[in-house]
This record gives sequence, C-alpha cells and structure tokens, in this order.
Amino acid sequence: MVLGSRAGCVHGQVVVEVDRPDRAARRRQGKDDTLDAHAAARAVQAGTATGTPKAADGQVEMIRSLRLARRSAVKARTQAANQLGALLVTAPDGLRAQLRGLPLAELVTTAARLRPDQVPATPTDAAKFALRSVAGRWLRLTEEITEFDVQLERLVATAAPALVACGVRKCVHAARRYWCRRPPSRSRR
Repeated sequence: MVLGSRAGCVHGQVVVEVDRPDRAARRRQGKDDTLDAHAAARAVQAGTATGTPKAADGQVEMIRSLRLARRSAVKARTQAANQLGALLVTAPDGLRAQLRGLPLAELVTTAARLRPDQVPATPTDAAKFALRSVAGRWLRLTEEITEFDVQLERLVATAAPALVACGVRKCVHAARRYWCRRPPSRSRR
C-alpha cells in the first residue's frame, strides 16, 4: 500500500523526503516517473536522502493556510475594483458624471450608498444596483483581509518574534518570510 508522507507518519512508517532528481542525469536518462522513482529509492538506500517531510500540523501550516485565503481575498477585491471601473465606464451619463474622478475608497463608499429601485426599471437603476453590489463586495473583502492580517500578526508574533522585533512592517511580509524560512537579511526589498 502506498501512503502519502502525512499518512505514513501517522501509521508509524519512516518517511524520508527526497530532493528532486539530478537534472543532468534526468536529461541523459529521459524524463520518466518510473526513472524518478528508481532514483529516489537509490538515494534513500545510499543514505543521501535524509530529509524529514513537513509535519504540516504546526504554526507554519496555520500561516500557510491564512496566507492562501488572504491572497485569494486580495485577488477578489482587485477584481471587484476593476469591475467598479468597468461599470462606471458603461454607466448612464448622469451617474457617470456623479462618480467619475473619485478615488477608489471614495467611489466604493459612494457606490455602496446608492439606492436604486428594488426592481430596476431603467439603465440607471440597473447600474446603481450593480455598483452598489460590487462596492459592498469590495467592502466585505476589505474587512476579511483585515481579519486575516490580525490573525497573521498574532501567529507571526508567536512563531517568530525576532521577525517582528527586527522591524518588519507588515505581518503579511513577516508571515511570508517565516513561512519560506528565509532569514530577514536575505530577503528582497
């Protein structure tokens, strides 16, 4: 029975992590999963593969999960902002004139306060309805991102207080550094 690394550890199996195959040897012998499996088995038998797989049950995994969800929320918020701009371009003249030139934050708050008819009967009402909906989504995603930042800040402060002490400004960057196990001095600015 073939088990994944987590399942193998849970069932008391010794699990060894093998680095990727040697590129030169892989080019000479061809790219094949069977050859890669044989090379991995030889590396374990020779004792050159001694890596321990990630446990994926500690703070690093918690940070990874939160970063993944936060990144998704940021991407969705960017889409919502782009949709607001697209809706504004095609909005009727009166509405477009009212909202044109506003900075994003002000556009969002203004659009979120629009009051269209419950059953849109005109293009203006439909545009107001759509703008209000997308602006509300942008605001909810902003709240969600803030919640992720709070949780990430707490986890990073617990898991890697040295990162916080060295002056990393945003918890997201500190989380990335901690998750990647990259020393702060080697990171890009």
